[in-house]
Amino acid sequence: MVQFQKRRRMNKEYAVGLDIGGTHITAAIIDIVSMKVIDFSLHKESFDSNLPVEEVMTIWEKAIRTSIENSFLSVFSP
Repeated sequence: MVQFQKRRRMNKEYAVGLDIGGTHITAAIIDIVSMKVIDFSLHKESFDSNLPVEEVMTIWEKAIRTSIENSFLSVFSP
């Protein structure tokens, strides 16, 4: 299970934003004070909606992890 929390860094707060559709997930890190997407954090993964749930969850996790890693923020709690 992956846990995400609102984190504070240098007096800023961030959250993971998700757009989950039937064949894709898009993740981004959001500065919730300015309500702006953090540069380079936007990441999209496509998938076949007929895949088993476990495979879809793995793809969702990859999208979220990649978004966090690309944001250059250390906000991930394994």
